[in-house]
Amino acid sequence: MKRVHLVLWVAVTLIFNTCETNLTQPDYNQNASIESGTYSLAKDPVYVAKLDSILPDSTVYGPRADTTQVFWATGGELIPSGYWVDNLNSSSYETHLYAEMKAKFGKLVLVTIAYPSNMDYLNSQDSWIKITSGATVSAKALRTGAFGGGSITTTEGYDVEDEDGGSN
Repeated sequence: MKRVHLVLWVAVTLIFNTCETNLTQPDYNQNASIESGTYSLAKDPVYVAKLDSILPDSTVYGPRADTTQVFWATGGELIPSGYWVDNLNSSSYETHLYAEMKAKFGKLVLVTIAYPSNMDYLNSQDSWIKITSGATVSAKALRTGAFGGGSITTTEGYDVEDEDGGSN
């Protein structure tokens, strides 16, 4: 009888230790930030584009929600959803677009597209046109689907957001 108790005790101990080491609790404090004296879970920004590493002078970007914030781009910046990008001197600048994003222009603009993958543009008749190879098009907006991407070069400013319309 003592052997059965010993074997049973060893089995329970092994099962308990195995389960204990495999279970993990989520670390809610990892992304916690203090806002107005209370804790809130901070959400990581959704990056939808990246500025080219070599940019012309006067390329700027900032959040749509706060027009008092304007950042001078030096090249290679990651642009989160809910931001705008522009060049104050109307110089051409290049942006690399990520999957599931939308770039909206304030009007019909000329855009050069390179290396498109699962990308569409909104033409003057408000129809979405699939882009299968590099081209220069007149577009009101661009969007990339799942696993999509590409690079665009333009002189105009535009707003960027994740495709489902949310901001960071």
